[in-house]
Amino acid sequence: MARIDKDGLIRGKIGDFIYRNYRGKQIVQRIADETKISEKVKKNNSEFGYASSKESTIRNFFLNQLDLMNDGNLHNRHRKILYELLIHNHSKEAHQRKLLDGNPKQYIGLNFNLNSKWEDVMPYYLPVNEEENKLTVSIPELYAKSFQQKVKDISFDHLKLSLILCSIDPDLEQNPNAIVYNQREFTLYQNQKLEETIWDIPNLPPNRFLLLIGKIEYFEMNPVFGLKSLKSKEFCPACVLYGAKF
Repeated sequence: MARIDKDGLIRGKIGDFIYRNYRGKQIVQRIADETKISEKVKKNNSEFGYASSKESTIRNFFLNQLDLMNDGNLHNRHRKILYELLIHNHSKEAHQRKLLDGNPKQYIGLNFNLNSKWEDVMPYYLPVNEEENKLTVSIPELYAKSFQQKVKDISFDHLKLSLILCSIDPDLEQNPNAIVYNQREFTLYQNQKLEETIWDIPNLPPNRFLLLIGKIEYFEMNPVFGLKSLKSKEFCPACVLYGAKF
């Protein structure tokens, strides 16, 4: 119920409007439609909950099957990607959308470990060409010196660059819902160069996300313990380099 205050200004609710005093001036605001707001919030919460329910299973596949290092906020970044896969699909109503309907390229650039970002330690860009039922990855000439310049604080005996193509059903309805479909590994010793390589991946499975993940691991030759992995949060980057669906 509205009333008039000592300054002659109206305070309170009249119909769909609310009146208040702000620094001696009369302010009028329309009251929001609580029914519409609650329905919108309900739909958003439902889709966020759906994305969250799938997140840990997919993330655990990445971390356990691919042996990736991660930081404490990966689950939040990953859940955000899954949620955006849903809300950026405008062809279906909110309650009808599935993750598989989204664009897997949303995944590109996901660093699993922000303590060691892929772009900070990887000196090369790896182009990916997408054709009908086929991916082609171009690996340029690789020089150990280029990697060493990126990680000046450590001295390594050699490094291993892994390129892993994962086939994933993000809605976890297919069996298997996530597998390593194909992979390549390149070992590069100090003062060594690897020649340019073209990696063709044909006969890709339909109606699944195909995520290309890059991973780097460094090794040192210890005089006491022999060959030792330098795997740590500071020196073990991994990142989604490409995403596709056929």
